[in-house]
Amino acid sequence: MSTQQLDRAERITAPEWAGMTWLRAGTELLLGLSFLVTVGFGFAGVVRGETSMVAQLSAVVFVCSLAAVLVNWFTATTDDSHRRGWEC
Repeated sequence: MSTQQLDRAERITAPEWAGMTWLRAGTELLLGLSFLVTVGFGFAGVVRGETSMVAQLSAVVFVCSLAAVLVNWFTATTDDSHRRGWEC
């Protein structure tokens, strides 16, 4: 059986982490950390009955990093060059 007869799902593909860059990984980590900080300091502000500047600043960071991650996810293209010569 030649490689042209195999379905795309049956082909050997690179692991999902092969296309991960340091910038993308850092942005996704910033997204998670800013969410945790926003929720944590927001909850602490509610309990104390005052506004938390840290929660507000981390909420802005969260929204910006969320926008960057979503744009990256939806505009990502697949690079078939890592398939070592498989015909698409």
